[in-house]
Amino acid sequence: MVKLADVKRDLEKFSNFTKTPMFNYNDIHSENVKNSSHYDYEKIISDVCRIKNISRRDAIKNLIYKQIFRYLPNGEFMVNTQMAQLGGGTNFKNFVAFYNDYSLSTPYHETAHSVQKTLNVFDNNKKKKLYHDVGLDFDKEPDSLKKDYGLYLNEMHAECFAYFSLLLRSESDFDFANIAFYALNTGATHVLKGFVESKTIYGNSKYNSKYYASLNIMKSLVKQAWKIRKRKEQNKFFDNDGCLNPAKVSDFAENVVLENCYSPKAFEAFKKHNFNFNKTKRGKIPIDHSYLIDLGKSFAFRFAFYMYKYIKSRKKKKDFSKKLSKHNELKHQNIDELVKLLEYPINPSLPDNLKACQSIKQLHAGVAALDEALGLKRYTEEFIRTILAKHYSKGNFSDKNRRKDVNIIDKMFNNSKKKNFINDILKSMDNVLKQNQNNSEFKKLMSYYKYCFLEQIDILKQIKNCPDKVGYAPDRYYISPLMYSLTNPEKAKLWIKAGADVNQKDGNDFSVLDYALTLENTPQNQEIIDLLIEKGADVDFAMNHVDDNSGKKLQAAITRVKNKAEQKNNRFALARKRFAKTIDKTFSTEKALGISVEEVKIPKQIKNMELLIAKNIQKIK
Repeated sequence: MVKLADVKRDLEKFSNFTKTPMFNYNDIHSENVKNSSHYDYEKIISDVCRIKNISRRDAIKNLIYKQIFRYLPNGEFMVNTQMAQLGGGTNFKNFVAFYNDYSLSTPYHETAHSVQKTLNVFDNNKKKKLYHDVGLDFDKEPDSLKKDYGLYLNEMHAECFAYFSLLLRSESDFDFANIAFYALNTGATHVLKGFVESKTIYGNSKYNSKYYASLNIMKSLVKQAWKIRKRKEQNKFFDNDGCLNPAKVSDFAENVVLENCYSPKAFEAFKKHNFNFNKTKRGKIPIDHSYLIDLGKSFAFRFAFYMYKYIKSRKKKKDFSKKLSKHNELKHQNIDELVKLLEYPINPSLPDNLKACQSIKQLHAGVAALDEALGLKRYTEEFIRTILAKHYSKGNFSDKNRRKDVNIIDKMFNNSKKKNFINDILKSMDNVLKQNQNNSEFKKLMSYYKYCFLEQIDILKQIKNCPDKVGYAPDRYYISPLMYSLTNPEKAKLWIKAGADVNQKDGNDFSVLDYALTLENTPQNQEIIDLLIEKGADVDFAMNHVDDNSGKKLQAAITRVKNKAEQKNNRFALARKRFAKTIDKTFSTEKALGISVEEVKIPKQIKNMELLIAKNIQKIK
């Protein structure tokens, strides 16, 4: 049996090697932590300072910038550990990583991603060979496909690294067999899930199983690891301190992946459910390995493994359920406290600056409550704040408007069971905004909403220290959430509907439209470019940054938008012409009705023209 103490020793060594602090969720979030958020954020800050050799101020700034920390209204921090609390793990671009010891493969998997960057695993020469072996030119392949295949290779390496580490650490043949079974089960499960999934989106837990479909690789890994065990050569992968050597384990895992992974053709066929892709001779494998072979084996393996897994994991799952239940209880306590703070009445006799401070803290409490309830996803705070800024600028606090935004939030975070909770929180936040419509101090604070990583609570601290020198500009590395979301058209549309600024600039003075023009020329991306132009994106500004290819895309988009507008105008003109006589007859007294023929232009009014006429006939009578 692999001991958790040995795993922690390995992780400590890997952390120092990669400069990536690793944290066990059960250590940093518990009832023993004496603060209201129940996160030991001080330990995270101190370890980041020590391992990365940076100041406390820089550590906090980066933790907030990378969406790992977020301010709470009481000055504490909430920590983004969503995947870890559910039993998995997250590596935040090699800055920090969180894991849950429910599965010992998870910490090794997450640290492997940091090892990949440190050792430059799968460099371009190795990728070029994989493409060349199946008759593809690496340099001519689309960047999006190369990136997607690179993500697949990285996940395969991380899975291989994790299970090879556990196999090397196994104390007996029985332990080795147990870990091997779980390794094969993981690969088989993801092959089956990947086949069922209609989409493939990296980073979305519903549609990313294809990136982890590793049955073929795990079979080879187990065979080679068993040979190493039989020859008693495990010590080659350990250092004198008794810890695994990350470079040696990584090299072994990389070689196993390169010899057994799906080729770029085979992976693309798997993504698109192509049963008859063109197989090609390649490397040590006679033909391109097909996912269909793994699919058949996965069905057989899962059937045989089901009872074994059920018996072995029953007690472990029960223990994990107890931990998760306790953590959920702490989370709900935190949400209740935040809701109380949000609904706490503001004293009307306070001066405007103090009202503004209290109101901003209340809004942060509401956002934090939604973060906790929805699972603190990336950009949750900025998304909610964008919606609040739209409500405040338009002064529209109606139930109808709120319901629309509840639906947008619901779609963004895939949480249909919490619509009522979202609506209640949004309603309370609207009440706070309504009370501050004429508060100039509050307006100033709300003007900073668009800078995602620089929060208003931080601005409040500046106001207290030097009220005449408050002001934030985007960081030079700043990229707005809308810019990030452009690669996912569905999410980009939701950002635009939520009220995101379509003329936002990054730290290098490039606009959202500039980013959109760099995307591939697909129908979905064309739709996004058209939507940005329709919503008022600065076309002249984008013209100054385009090359020949982007310029053609922009001109084509402008033409499409113009044609679309002309078609709408033609439809309106035909509708008005068609109903003009009836309207003139019905609206015989314009003064009495307060409406004229020329005012009837809006599509909804045209669609409901007969109903409008009928109502006004009743008025005349």
